[in-house]
Amino acid sequence: MAFCRDFTGEGDLSGSGVIGPPVPVASDAPAQDRLVATYGRDPDWRSPAS
Repeated sequence: MAFCRDFTGEGDLSGSGVIGPPVPVASDAPAQDRLVATYGRDPDWRSPAS
């Protein structure tokens, strides 16, 4: 996870709008949820029904 935090630092993709600010998740959240949240995405997001 430290690598992900380093990658999202200033000067990388964070300034482009591709990566948002980290989203808070529970400390015991699965690794995938923590990774998604590190990149500014809500791990609980679901696509709206068409």
